[in-house]
Amino acid sequence: MDPETLIVALRKNAVLVVMHVVLGTIIGLVFGLLTPAQYTSTANANLSVENSEANPTNTFNYLTSIMPTLVEIGTSESTFADVSKTTGISQEELRKSVSVTSKTGTTLVEIRATSTEPERAHRIAEAELTALDTVARDLSNSGQPGNTTATLKVVDSPTTPTSPSSLSAVSTALIGAAIGLAAGAVMAILLYFLSQKNPQDKVEDPLLIIGRRRSRKDS
Repeated sequence: MDPETLIVALRKNAVLVVMHVVLGTIIGLVFGLLTPAQYTSTANANLSVENSEANPTNTFNYLTSIMPTLVEIGTSESTFADVSKTTGISQEELRKSVSVTSKTGTTLVEIRATSTEPERAHRIAEAELTALDTVARDLSNSGQPGNTTATLKVVDSPTTPTSPSSLSAVSTALIGAAIGLAAGAVMAILLYFLSQKNPQDKVEDPLLIIGRRRSRKDS
């Protein structure tokens, strides 16, 4: 479809497009206003060893090998139970709030805690960081022979977020407007092409055809 035809289709159904944009904007705005703001506290730590008899290369290889297990246990029920005891927050909320990630081949781990209250998000992130350090120590004590103790050294401490991490009402309204514009444009183009069909190509109603045949027989 050439640009000129597209412009003509949109012009002929401009009202329909505008209605979709307005409707999308209203829905997006209402969604943004009714959805509570979310705040995210982030902490970054480096998995290292307090003491080790192995050379640095072997130590790094060992730490990267236990990192996937550390990340997995970081969001397990046992870890959330410890965090729940520390913060007084239910494990169900913690499951929705906490995420623990790490890039493959590195010893860096990121903890993110999200809540509708900034201070609450901060408390969760701090408690999760402490619990994860305990997990790292337990893993090294049970899985590595020799005098090696893994621990998490804080790179970026969790802070109390000052601004929401979720989309604002203005952002959701703009997204709604964009979706409405796209939907309206598709409808406008579809209606334009339907209106351009040759009337001779339209199929007559079967009931009318049958009625005509009967009338001819009667005559």
